[in-house]
Amino acid sequence: MPLVADASTQWRDALTALFSRRRDRAAAERAVWLADQRWRRLRPHLSLLNHPQPGEQLPMVCWALQLPVAAGQAAGRIKDHCQQAAELLSPLSGQEALQPLVEAATHLLGQIPLPAPPSPEARLLFDLLNLEDFGLLGWFDQYQRLLGAGKELTALALGLRRREQYGYWTARLEHFHFPQMRQLAEKRWRQLLPVLDQLEEELALAGTDEHSGSIEG
Repeated sequence: MPLVADASTQWRDALTALFSRRRDRAAAERAVWLADQRWRRLRPHLSLLNHPQPGEQLPMVCWALQLPVAAGQAAGRIKDHCQQAAELLSPLSGQEALQPLVEAATHLLGQIPLPAPPSPEARLLFDLLNLEDFGLLGWFDQYQRLLGAGKELTALALGLRRREQYGYWTARLEHFHFPQMRQLAEKRWRQLLPVLDQLEEELALAGTDEHSGSIEG
């Protein structure tokens, strides 16, 4: 199933329609952009698959993984996220022309959270999702979920620091399938630790200013 680069292919149009179901136009366009960005982030790592032309189900899965986020259902666990994406993608199986591709994408989504995914595509997608937690994009995603639950930025900083203290990130590093992706995650986390320190410092100062009633500027 050769990869089609044209952004107006049928499956992209169909997924764009899914993003638009419960959203205004601006939100739908942002969801499509974020979905395509995940595929763009994966593309530099396709050489790890040892074959030059992945099937169309690979970019389709990258897009489908954005469906739970757009629907406000995104879970923290990769297994739950993949299950939600497969469920939200299922309406497209009713389109005859898309049915084989949707089935292939759904099968791939089911493989991603397995302890030892049988396909290199599923292993790479798992590593991509795992990697997102080790960067600013992952922090942003967590913050969005916290905002939806009525929590503030301090909750993000507290949660990140607790994970660091309990060895959460070290344990997550052991789950990568590809050494190259694990090394990238380690690099990102080393770079983000000073950012977390700075965030905690600024939040502490903001809290002090708020209680003292001081106004800057």
